[in-house]
Amino acid sequence: MKVLVGGNHYYSFSVDVEKNRQYLVLRGYWEDASDVIIAEDFLRLNRESIDMLKPGFTTLIDISELEAPSEEMVEEIIKTYSQRVMHH
Repeated sequence: MKVLVGGNHYYSFSVDVEKNRQYLVLRGYWEDASDVIIAEDFLRLNRESIDMLKPGFTTLIDISELEAPSEEMVEEIIKTYSQRVMHH
């Protein structure tokens, strides 16, 4: 069962412990992906959700509500998330 860990109008983190999966929903319009992704609350919620899972978990990132349609912005989000957040 998916459980909401937290979030705001830009993102939300949920986990499904049985599936060993983290869910990240990104939404709204972002001027700069790194401003949102490296914010203190984002990092804290990401860590809290990861701490609820076992090693080898998967992350599903839903960008269907994100109002930043450019391919470059999506690439920046994925790059920033994988480099700065997952290794934080």
